[in-house]
This record gives sequence, structure tokens and C-alpha cells, in this order.
Amino acid sequence: MKRALAGALLAAGLAASSATAGTDAAETLDLGRVTSTRPVERTISIANPAASTLQLHKVALSPGLRVLRMPRTIEPGGNAELTLRFDPSRLRGRYAGAIGIYTSEHEAPRVIEVQAEVVTPIAFVPRPVFFVAGVRGEPATSSIEIVNHDPEPLRIDAPTPGVHERFTTELQTLEPGRRYRLTLSLRGDAAAGRHQDAITLATSNPAMPRVRIEANTLLRERVHTHPDAVDLGSIPLGTIRRSPETLQQLAQTVMVYQAGGSDFRISAATDVPGLAIRTAAGPQGDRHQLTLTLDADQAKVGPIRGMLRIVTNDEQWRSIEVPISGAIVED
Repeated sequence: MKRALAGALLAAGLAASSATAGTDAAETLDLGRVTSTRPVERTISIANPAASTLQLHKVALSPGLRVLRMPRTIEPGGNAELTLRFDPSRLRGRYAGAIGIYTSEHEAPRVIEVQAEVVTPIAFVPRPVFFVAGVRGEPATSSIEIVNHDPEPLRIDAPTPGVHERFTTELQTLEPGRRYRLTLSLRGDAAAGRHQDAITLATSNPAMPRVRIEANTLLRERVHTHPDAVDLGSIPLGTIRRSPETLQQLAQTVMVYQAGGSDFRISAATDVPGLAIRTAAGPQGDRHQLTLTLDADQAKVGPIRGMLRIVTNDEQWRSIEVPISGAIVED
């Protein structure tokens, strides 16, 4: 059938390959990069080199493809054009579809593979999300590149200064109308803690007039712990009795940091019964590792609630408290 129907794929502005008469090579229609908001139309030219009239019964299409115009017959030695529309509005990424043309020549269809790369009009590299963590007094920044895939030039309005209390933003033009860079800088004088905000940019693209970028920020004090809370989990008492070494495997680690420190010293204690603390200083003198392990002999069913209290030699941060939670449960 492919021999009988072999023909050129005529599509301006795209790379298309087709089988030639007398071969069984695969036919491919490559649409290239397609913006999700702009449907495209392409025309396939079908030749009938046979001595009899060829009838086209139907066309089977993958999602996103639709027939606009299709001939019913092709005279001997003649050509006909099949016009298709590709709507990528619900598609993203690499597209691999197919066109199956059923004719009077054979029961099996002539198959033309369709390829495309579907992109949004405005893309964010690596993604439209900031994750920025910093320590008070030290700069912390991150950047996202904004790429215009639409044929029309893109204008982006810079974020309004002073809208966000925790960070500042700067919009740079890398290539007018095509590429921009948005940089987030964490403010060293903001309140410590973890926060999630949204940055909204106005654009000239009618399909995406406003874009939203998520900003996840974490500002730590100069002396801080990681994590800032300890969860020992739920531990079956039977497991502890049968395998006391399990508690060594379930030991939790808390790091204590002094940004820029060189002679950082601490002591640690807890009010959780049977919880042992092992301390190890870092080689640079700016951190300590605390390992928390429950004592199997003191384990009993019930909730675990308490505090890890850390005393330091830092003039500003003399003490830190870290909540501890968990439970020992029946099997």
C-alpha cells in the first residue's frame, strides 16, 4: 500500500520526509517547535501512481489532530491534498502522533508519523519557582530565565519595587523581546523563618497577560539549627524489646551552626527521659553535630514530648531550644 500511495509531504516551513515509490520507508511529518496557544495547519500531498482510481475511506488521527479538507477519490496518476489542523492547547512537551489513511487499495492504513515539540508561549528556566535560603547578614540570591517562544516580541513589566518585605527583585533584559532574567535577593534584615510568596509579572502576550512565580524563602539567624524541630516518629515497643539496636538506626541528627564562626562551642541537654545526646564538633569550628538516641531500657508506651536546649558561647545567641516529639506505641 505504501508503494501505491507514496508521495511528498508538502508543508511550508517545516521538515517533512516521505516514502518514495517502491520503498517501505516510514513517513514522518515533523512540525518542529509549536507554541501551545497557536494551532497550525499542514497539507499532505498524496499521489496515486496506480492505473485505477483510488478511494479514500477515512483518516484515523491521534489526539490534537483534525482533518479540515480530504478528497474522496484520486484519479489514476493524479494527486490530492489532505489538510490537517494540529491543536496543541492541551499538549505539552514532545508530541508523537500518527495519521492513518484508509483507502480502497488495502485494509491496513498508510501511516504517517507526526512529531512536534509543544512549548508554552512563555517558559521559565529551570521552572517558575524560587527556592532561596540564606543566613542573616549574608547575601542570598537566585535567578530564573524567562524565554519567549511566541513569534511576537514579548514585553515584561518589572515587578513593583517594595511589594515584598522579605526580598527584592530585579528584571534584566538579555535579548529584547525574547529572553529576560528575574533575580530574587533575600533581604538580610527580614524576619527569620520560612515563607511562601507570589511574584506576579504583567506581559504583553494576550494568552498569558499575567504570569505567577512562586517564591519560597528561608532566612536563618546567624546561629541556628537544622532541623528546627525533631520528630522521633512512632516506634513499636515490641521492636525495641526484640532488637534494641533498632534505636541506634533510628537516631536523629541535629546540626548547630554559627555562620562565620571559628571557635563555636556548645553544650546540650534535654528533658526527654532516656534520650542520650552525643556531640561532635566540626573541623572548621563553626558547627556541631548532635546525635539523639533513645535508651531501650527506659522505653515505655506513650507520647514523647520535650525540648532540646542548646547553650552556646555566641554573645548574641546564648541559647536555642529545639522541640522534640514522637511516640512509643504498642505492637
